[in-house]
Amino acid sequence: VRQALRPRELPTLVVLAQAEGAGRGRGAQALAQVAGVRLRDVDGTVAALSETLQTWAPLLEEAREELTARAVDRAIIQEQASEYERALAEDQAREEAEVAAAAAAEEARGAGGEAA
Repeated sequence: VRQALRPRELPTLVVLAQAEGAGRGRGAQALAQVAGVRLRDVDGTVAALSETLQTWAPLLEEAREELTARAVDRAIIQEQASEYERALAEDQAREEAEVAAAAAAEEARGAGGEAA
């Protein structure tokens, strides 16, 4: 990580966000770095983090909304798939009952014809 971020001085605090299009654990984007003397100063660190949040807040909110929309879409698709499977099972059970009833009726007709 240190080689990838190439901090200019230590200690360094890096604010990371998951990179767009990257799956969990597959990539991150450095939004800001606070290093050296500024990191040792609490007010400087808080100011840097606040500035980072203000700078990136609209994009982070957009990403959060997109993730929420995807989760809702996935839930709807899963619900539709479950409903389809339930309806399919009902249809299959109804068809099996109809086939069984038709077979029983045919058998009854055959048995009735043999008895006469």
